[in-house]
Amino acid sequence: LRAVQHLSEAGWREAGTSFAAHRHMEGIVSRIVPERGFGFVAADGQEYFFNQSALMGVTFSEIAEGQTLVFEAMWDAHGDQAGEHPRAVSVRLADYEIPAEDNELLPEEKIAPTARL
Repeated sequence: LRAVQHLSEAGWREAGTSFAAHRHMEGIVSRIVPERGFGFVAADGQEYFFNQSALMGVTFSEIAEGQTLVFEAMWDAHGDQAGEHPRAVSVRLADYEIPAEDNELLPEEKIAPTARL
């Protein structure tokens, strides 16, 4: 998993900035709560919360556990409580991922051989 850090979370806090810190990340969907429209993505040993409203170019039903997502990590977002998971915003499927169906990965026999490349 890759992460490009523009400024560490601690660096933002030390600088006393009043806006949320961001960094570009890639992670694996660790869990989905379809009935509530949110999920979590794991990256760099941490879980990031994402809401269906943070998705770009994909619908919530096209996301499944085990898929790779590309996102921006955000700390101290407006409305967050102390100790909550950081947020994943601007969330999209990794370029090589195939959209799921109803939050379930497609079985191998349903995937065209050229789509696996």
